[in-house]
Amino acid sequence: MAIKLIALDIDGTLMNSHLQVTEQTIRTLTEAAEKGIAVVLSTGRPEPECDDVIEKVPCISYVNGCTGARVVDVKTGKIIAGRYIPVDEAKRLREKLRDLDLVVCAADPLTARFHDDARELERAISLSSPDVAAFLAKYHVGEEDLDAYLSSIDKIVKFYMPCFSEGVIEEVKRRMEGEPYTVLQCGPNDVEICPAGTDKGTGLSLLAQALGITAQEVMAIGDSENDLSMLRYAGLPVCMGNGSEAAKACAKYITDDNDHDGVAKAVNMVLEGLL
Repeated sequence: MAIKLIALDIDGTLMNSHLQVTEQTIRTLTEAAEKGIAVVLSTGRPEPECDDVIEKVPCISYVNGCTGARVVDVKTGKIIAGRYIPVDEAKRLREKLRDLDLVVCAADPLTARFHDDARELERAISLSSPDVAAFLAKYHVGEEDLDAYLSSIDKIVKFYMPCFSEGVIEEVKRRMEGEPYTVLQCGPNDVEICPAGTDKGTGLSLLAQALGITAQEVMAIGDSENDLSMLRYAGLPVCMGNGSEAAKACAKYITDDNDHDGVAKAVNMVLEGLL
């Protein structure tokens, strides 16, 4: 069955290790879009953090963002699907993790931008690489009192939490055992808490249903734990060469790594009828 939708993780997949999308990848995705294939970002990022990518790759039509909690039509801004954590629950979860060495970033329900404690954000910026530090400074909002910010809204989209000490991610997962939320590692030092029953796979399935596309007509490309659900959903799951062993185990095809145009190689194989 022909592929009608290509879902792409961003970090570690579409972008190389310098946070760039190569010209070869842009050309290949543009060719796919010109052949009628929907190109979708499927990412832990909220949609504002995808703006730079969409500017470089204008053939992108949809964002399955916030790890499936917000599915947005790029052209119209319409929210196709949205799931949230009630603010009372968000406050409870923050308190449960308050003593851990991490930054709590709450995604705003209206703008989808992350709001962080200003002091924690400054620390995160100081400990990050120049590229990541610039990204955090551009897209994250520092709050003098994150608890007061949470009291001003009625829900959040999700928590995203960079961690700075060994074992913190495992401790977050341990403390969240039994909680009705999706807890996923989204990078080497990052963990996130998403609304119950929410992941990239659920968001992607809702988008596909809205477009009249079956799972067998979906190609998904990813590299990490929070990509597993969409790899399991897609008829053609592809893992990057730099992907985790768990992601590789879900894949029908393993492409090159993100520093060697792995996305372009896999999409080209689809366009040539080899996958």
